Amino acid sequence: MLKNTSDSSLVKAELSREDQQFLFEAISFGSYFIEIRSLQQILLQTAPFSLNQSTLTLPDIHVPKATTLLQEQKITQSKPVVERKADKLIYNVENTLESPANDALAVLQKAPGLSVDQNGQISMRGKRGVMVMINGKMTYLSGAQLSNLLRTTTAGQIARIEVISNPSSKYDAEGNAGIVNIVLKKDQKRGTNGMVVLSYGRGQYGKSSNGININARGAKLNVFSSLNVFNNVGFNDLSLYRQFYQQGQLSGAYRQSNYLLFPSSNQIYKLGLDYTLSKKSSLSLITQGALTQFNPRGDNIAFVENSQGMDESYYTSINRTREKYFNYSINANTKTTLDSSGTELSTDWDYARYGQKGIQQFVTRYYNLNHEEIQAVNLLRGDVLGRLDIFAAKVDLQKPLRKNRKLEAGLKSSLVRNDNNMAYFDKSSGKPVFDLSQSNHFVYSENINALYATFSKEYQKTAVQIGLRAEQTIAKGEQKLNGQSFHRNYWQLFPTFFMSHPFNKIMSWLYPSADVYNGPVMNS
Repeated sequence: MLKNTSDSSLVKAELSREDQQFLFEAISFGSYFIEIRSLQQILLQTAPFSLNQSTLTLPDIHVPKATTLLQEQKITQSKPVVERKADKLIYNVENTLESPANDALAVLQKAPGLSVDQNGQISMRGKRGVMVMINGKMTYLSGAQLSNLLRTTTAGQIARIEVISNPSSKYDAEGNAGIVNIVLKKDQKRGTNGMVVLSYGRGQYGKSSNGININARGAKLNVFSSLNVFNNVGFNDLSLYRQFYQQGQLSGAYRQSNYLLFPSSNQIYKLGLDYTLSKKSSLSLITQGALTQFNPRGDNIAFVENSQGMDESYYTSINRTREKYFNYSINANTKTTLDSSGTELSTDWDYARYGQKGIQQFVTRYYNLNHEEIQAVNLLRGDVLGRLDIFAAKVDLQKPLRKNRKLEAGLKSSLVRNDNNMAYFDKSSGKPVFDLSQSNHFVYSENINALYATFSKEYQKTAVQIGLRAEQTIAKGEQKLNGQSFHRNYWQLFPTFFMSHPFNKIMSWLYPSADVYNGPVMNS
């Protein structure tokens, strides 16, 4: 664990590899010390050191052997900061000294195996495209909307973070970057309570992140809601100098200045309820959505130099874009306990829609050094429309068996319909002329039907989990502008196998490692 020298706050947690090496990435300059734990007790704290260069290699650290913990010590009753399970890594946020005011992105940055860049993009072991779940349910958000939601989720709301680098057969076989499941604390207090989050920051431009959460719990009914508003202005001030050569001789150069502004506004809402139907069954309904307004604008001027380095002409380019993105989703969930052993049957019904509407305008003008136009202006307009609909239904069964065994099985069916239409028009002549070379209209539909089963067993200290997922994919696509289309219908099998065995309180063995990808073994 990498900690600040000033206040001992956690900066980043990581696990050492099999060769005892460890690596902390994307760390700011400052003064730190390292705390080494055996997941249950502190073994060593290093002397403070300063990080003032891009790469720092520390000398070997000699770690003493772990001592036996006395049973009467209270520390043995609390969860460790990091737990390693057969199929996932658990970062217990509520067991750290994390500031409750920090946002979820800051917490994810400290979790082992995860990194977050300055734009809020999450990667796992260097792989992007991580799927994010909250309380076991997909957020159906990505990019700026996902990062804004996480910025308005505070550390005080988070119980733990599950890092699933190799998803089991229970999860969709989508991508290979992994899954992050953020588990929020459950407020069991009766009555009505809420929280308001207000923040403002300023660099070159200002940004704000504000939200309100309200929860009302009764004997059987719990109603919760939240509204978060995020405003930000990003910018890019870029200067370029490009030289061009022919047969080793300088033939000319471009001297360019670009200034781009990226103002954005996001509103994210959530409304839901949990209702206890009986002692063995419950119902949950959740609707959530987001609206994003993105209006980037850029100004560019480029001077054209000849082979002697003298200016000959220049041109200007401006772009003005107005874009709106929206999405909303509805989820209905039921849970029923079937017997005294804890057998649980759950169902999920989901619908989500994503939409995009935008107007793009690009203007390029060419001048000589007397500021006279030397060729016709280039005017390009783009109309962008997009819509994505997702329907999904699934049933999951969890069956505890005798002798530390558990069986999980389920089925899922989903339907995706996508319609993207990008139409560009050349308006240089005064009348809009459809530009086929830059336009595209693509319609796509996909139906995935899946069955899965996993079996897990603990043999004294050894934990084993095996699973198999079968997916049928039926996909259709059509390019409306040229009439090309395709149709695919195929099956894939995704087997998974996990095994872990603790040798002692410090060391354990886990298979597979974090970087193993479980791909399909049959494709017909």
